[in-house]
Amino acid sequence: MRRLVNTAALILLSSGLYGCPTTFAGSAHVANGRVGCEQKCKKSKLRMSALVFLGEYSSACVCEVPVAEPKSPGSAASPDSASIGSVGAVVAHMEQSTSDPDAPLPPLTW
Repeated sequence: MRRLVNTAALILLSSGLYGCPTTFAGSAHVANGRVGCEQKCKKSKLRMSALVFLGEYSSACVCEVPVAEPKSPGSAASPDSASIGSVGAVVAHMEQSTSDPDAPLPPLTW
């Protein structure tokens, strides 16, 4: 019985070594660069956010859900101003933490 279990374990482990290789279909690059990326995003009713190059081997589109424009200029903060505010808070926190390396860090509040 022990020999049967050992043989079964050996077969099971060795079959994992000869598994199916990963394959990909299609091109690894976005055809027509930025224009092609914009078309792909638009086809999915999204807005192009970025075109990413991963070395010489591949590129990819980053699409996002379109943000509704505010009805009046001052009615809502744009995502850019919110991002700038967040970055400012992080920079201020970093400056506080580097002024005295032995001081405890204050809590980061949003």
